[in-house]
Amino acid sequence: MQEFKKLLVWRRAHAFALRVHDAVEKFPRNRFGQLKSQLTRAADSIAANIVEGCGSTSQREFARFLAIAIKSASEAEYHLLAALHRGALSLEEHDRLCDEVTRIRKMLFALRKKVLATLDGKRSGKRSGNRSGNRSGNRSGNRRGSAQNLSRQSVTEHHQPTTPNQQRQSRDNSEL
Repeated sequence: MQEFKKLLVWRRAHAFALRVHDAVEKFPRNRFGQLKSQLTRAADSIAANIVEGCGSTSQREFARFLAIAIKSASEAEYHLLAALHRGALSLEEHDRLCDEVTRIRKMLFALRKKVLATLDGKRSGKRSGNRSGNRSGNRSGNRRGSAQNLSRQSVTEHHQPTTPNQQRQSRDNSEL
């Protein structure tokens, strides 16, 4: 279980949802009711699924909620496009919100990839000749190194970017 408020991706998703709510308030009063509802629901769902995932009992379940948040981000992006094409949203507002939801989705992909990598590492530890009957793959019984207790710092500290593109991506991911 993680503290969701410490995740930059959650803070950005929450701020995005608030901006979406502000944007739909500017829609014409008697029009676009269904679009308002779908857009705000999709935007709220991004942050809500991160929160729900942080309360998960396993890394696999956390990764599943991150995948749902990614899908909600894609849905929100579509509703922003629909709002633009239907004249409910200005081009400037559309571009600003779409840029933000795209950044959030990329951050979610990166975080999910790291979470899944911890699962792969845990599985490979199980297969590496642990015949003692301890199914956890941890002979000492110390759960400190388990995937559930893995901090973001320990996930990122082992990879040093080498190319300029990897360095730029590492800076973007460090905001997770």
